[in-house]
Amino acid sequence: MAVVRKGKDGPIYPNDKLRNFCLVAVVGARERCLRDDFKPLQLQNPWKKSRLYVRQKHDVLAALEHSARHTAYI
Repeated sequence: MAVVRKGKDGPIYPNDKLRNFCLVAVVGARERCLRDDFKPLQLQNPWKKSRLYVRQKHDVLAALEHSARHTAYI
């Protein structure tokens, strides 16, 4: 719904497809798909420094590939 409200183009998924997504934490070359009931504020080292992505569960390496392309140096 946020896509529609903001007038953005993008995929819109019906409610029955939402279970196909997961929150992913990526640190370097390591990726963890977090459980649906996981609370991101409870992440511990080294995962506190991770990047978080939402991806489809069947796209195993999608978050790793995205992270490698968009690495920010601080």
